[in-house]
Amino acid sequence: MCEEVKETVQRHTQSMRHSKEELNRLNQAIQKLTVDVDPDKSQPWAALPPAGPSQPPALPACCSR
Repeated sequence: MCEEVKETVQRHTQSMRHSKEELNRLNQAIQKLTVDVDPDKSQPWAALPPAGPSQPPALPACCSR
């Protein structure tokens, strides 16, 4: 009985390892396709506003003093 459990655990471990490898390959393919389709999306910093002193948002006219 103990040997059966060990074999089952080994099979599941190997299966999970293969699944993880396949997920990694798929994620790499998705990243490559994303770059091919829209290069800006592959650069997360491209969407950030330029660095500099930040200003608080302006108050609406009804709330200004």
